[in-house]
Amino acid sequence: MDTSVTSESDLVSLLSTVEGRQKFGKRLLRNLRTAGLEDDPRVIGDTIQRETLEAASEEAIKHFMELVRRKLGSGNALTSLFGPDLRSVEFIWNHDREAEESEREEDEWTPLLEKAREADGPVVETVTVSSLDGVSDIEVPQEAASRVAIPVMAGGRSVGFLAVIYSPPKEFTLGEARVLKASAFVLGQTVLEIAGQNETRGVLYAMIQSLAGALDARDSYTRGHSDRVAMYAMALANEMSDQPEEDLAEGFRDRLRLAALLHDIGKIGIRDDVLLKPGSLTNEEYGTIKKHPVLGAEIIKVSGALDHVIPGILYHHERHDGSGYPVGLKGDEIPLVARIIGLADAFDAMTTDRVHRPGMSHAEAIEVIERSSGSHFNPDAVELLLRAHRKGILTAVRVADAATSEGVPVEEEGSLIEQAHPGLADSVPALPAVVGRLNSMVRDPDCGAGDIATVLSTDEGMASRVLKFANSAFYALPGRVGTISLAITILGLNTLRNLVIGAALADMTRSLAGSAREAEILWDHAVAVGVWCRCLARKFGSADPEEAFTAGLLHDIGKGIILRSLPESRQSVRERLLRPEDTRTFEIETVGFDHSQIGAWAAAKWRLPVSLGRTVRWHHEPGGAAGEGSEIEKLVTVVHLANVLAWGGDAEPVVLSQLLAEKADFDILRKTPVRDVTVIEELLPAVVHGRQLARELLSGQARQKVG
Repeated sequence: MDTSVTSESDLVSLLSTVEGRQKFGKRLLRNLRTAGLEDDPRVIGDTIQRETLEAASEEAIKHFMELVRRKLGSGNALTSLFGPDLRSVEFIWNHDREAEESEREEDEWTPLLEKAREADGPVVETVTVSSLDGVSDIEVPQEAASRVAIPVMAGGRSVGFLAVIYSPPKEFTLGEARVLKASAFVLGQTVLEIAGQNETRGVLYAMIQSLAGALDARDSYTRGHSDRVAMYAMALANEMSDQPEEDLAEGFRDRLRLAALLHDIGKIGIRDDVLLKPGSLTNEEYGTIKKHPVLGAEIIKVSGALDHVIPGILYHHERHDGSGYPVGLKGDEIPLVARIIGLADAFDAMTTDRVHRPGMSHAEAIEVIERSSGSHFNPDAVELLLRAHRKGILTAVRVADAATSEGVPVEEEGSLIEQAHPGLADSVPALPAVVGRLNSMVRDPDCGAGDIATVLSTDEGMASRVLKFANSAFYALPGRVGTISLAITILGLNTLRNLVIGAALADMTRSLAGSAREAEILWDHAVAVGVWCRCLARKFGSADPEEAFTAGLLHDIGKGIILRSLPESRQSVRERLLRPEDTRTFEIETVGFDHSQIGAWAAAKWRLPVSLGRTVRWHHEPGGAAGEGSEIEKLVTVVHLANVLAWGGDAEPVVLSQLLAEKADFDILRKTPVRDVTVIEELLPAVVHGRQLARELLSGQARQKVG
């Protein structure tokens, strides 16, 4: 029988034959170990046990379902799989199930699965059940239960759903959500591997994030430890920009990031009663803990694709004076990545609250580390830590991590930014007073055109620019506009407000950047995004074109603020921030927050319309705008697509179409025809012409319309 798999494979088609289940099961078992979900030391460390499981790989799916149930910590739970068409993969756990019973289950689950199809995380509902469908040893009386479903994604498409039902109902914790996400990812990764599409960089990074998250979920007081160590390590690497490059050009940053995320993965093989022991460890227990670097290296070898990160994992507990483990390397014998990770690991351990002691302050930890420079820690690495500490970057990492791990609402992110960077608000230039007054008046239903004109007349420069804008070729209004009142009448209050904001942003961007060249790069991209937004909104009627234009101008304002906060001496960092790509991860490493968070904070400070602030916040993560209201969601969609298209510069339509396929959010892209080359070909002439007119308009050199 031919069991080859195409790129259209899903959970149902893969598991519909014995051969398919064997092939899928063998891959799944390997991925469970690599992703850190299979934490039974007998399964990870015992070759015979592994081979036994692989020989019975058709049972691997049942093993996976039981593993997920156990990870979620509930005896009264049933795990199920569904295909992308919502069909139940019932043969996985019950070969005797009647077709009628299976169809009934599918009907019951359909509403929740439809919701999960649009989500990027677990979706939960409460239902009434009489038993946990078909599981004879778990009988439950008629009562409420919780159902949770999460999509299984492979290569940007849904290949099925992972679903769990609990009785009695419960709320899902962050750790349980992480387990569900990691489990769904491993299923999707397995589908992708069998389809021969597993070598992409994004898949590798996602696997590592799932693996690290699964480890952190085991231990409540170190949750987020792997992410923080990675951010601290990258913060130290950023301080190396003025030093000889050594092997930095050979993928040093990538190796450092991956090794930092995975540095403790060997602890998966440590028993809970040792790893999570609240009191002091015995000598024997400490000896067990000390095995985790070697266990980690062995686990990573299984993947066959991550050998380059093993030195950072294996040697991160070596000490400068040779007193570390597992080998006892000394000084420069310790690889550079391991020196940095070891210091970042120690710093996070010192500053994290534990059951038996509170965490130190950053200043206290720095003092301890300075005393150990030259003994425990490499002196050069300590100097990097001191530099990052003096700049406040280490504090930003901790605050940013708290915002992420505790699910801080977007409304509260601003206070965290100010906590991490107390002087930042004072360094951000103010918008003209007329912008704030105008924004308030537009929201006032009793405010008329005459009132607006009076306010604008208090700023002669702005009033003059408004008239120039109204008479420019960019707006192409009929007839000559000679007064502010007429401009308001023709343009409308919202368009006028957005126009004034755009003019203020043009001036502000120039003041934020450190040089004329930086200002030109930032502003050129902002204008390109704004014009793409305007054209997309006009084409599809999905948002107000002028508000979309303003949102496009504003979307990267946080990047200018980050540049303003960095000393000009950090040229390599500044150059990286100006690249036409998503630099958010690098920004978090550098200042603790990304430009979308800082831009939204600034928009709130300037009292700009909420719709603009929310669009800035979510333009890289459009799923985050869910629940913000349809108008904001539409605006976010337009800016997200326009931003990716603008990265392509003057590329041909086919290149822009491919860029969208690679970089745009999959759920956004599948709902819009923008990716179609013919649509881009139709829009491109208007974008190119509009970009030129907008540059002239906002530079104060607006071309007057002819006729």
